[in-house]
Order: sequence, then C-alpha cells, then structure tokens
Amino acid sequence: LGQTFREESKNNEIMKRYQNIDNLHFAGHVEGSEKEKFLKDAKLLINTSIHEALPISFLEALSFGTLLVSNRNPEELTSKFGIHVGDVLGDGFEKVHLYVEAIESLMENEEQRQLLAIQARKYIEEYHNVADFTKKLRNILFHEVKF
Repeated sequence: LGQTFREESKNNEIMKRYQNIDNLHFAGHVEGSEKEKFLKDAKLLINTSIHEALPISFLEALSFGTLLVSNRNPEELTSKFGIHVGDVLGDGFEKVHLYVEAIESLMENEEQRQLLAIQARKYIEEYHNVADFTKKLRNILFHEVKF
C-alpha cells in the first residue's frame, strides 16, 4: 500500500524487479473499506518512511491488532507493538536485513504476536477512541470560546 511522492520513475524501476513474486502485491494508494480490509487481514504493517511523525497508518493498523515494523518509533509505539529497527537514512538498502530480521522474529512467534495484537487493540481503545477525543475537543472549544 502507499503512494509515491518523489522520484516515481526511480521507484517504479526498483519495484519492477519484484512484480512477479506470488505473495507480494503493490496495491498503491487505497482508502476506506479497501484499506481497512488490507489492515484487518495483515499481521504486520511495514513502514519505511523517514519523514512521518506519528503516522495515522500506525494507529489504524494497531486498531486491528496489526503490529508495526518501522524505523520510526513515535511515542514508542513501534517498540511496544512491534519492532523498531532503528534509524535508517538514505535509500535504506544497506539496512533491509534489519526489516527482514524483525519480520521473521514477529512471524515466527505466533503466541507473542497474538498477545501484542491484543495489547495494541486495547491501547487504541483506551487512548485513541472517539468518545475521549470528542470530550477533549469539546472542553478545548468551550474553554477557548469562554475567553
């Protein structure tokens, strides 16, 4: 999943080598129920972006119990609910092995993966729920309008 914003032709050239792998599919940018289905069916979300603070995709994935593998660790979410591979700069090719090791580690321990998935869903339910957001937003708006 995802969208190419920079150097599209270079990215397409890199991805071309992987087009014929049976269990690898490039879906591109998807939204709504189609994206939810991908996240619901996935066991892991692999994020290689070096330019995001707290990606919404992390919260969306965790809401389905989909664990994280990333070089970003906002609010320590990746290390709590997956594996933080550490900083990856440049094109990242020399650090691919870190992602491979992280994926293998999570996929080879199903019991641990399922436990983390349950904890991830509980975390989202507790800290990123609509009711809580609505209450906090109303309080902020009420406070700002009063003054």
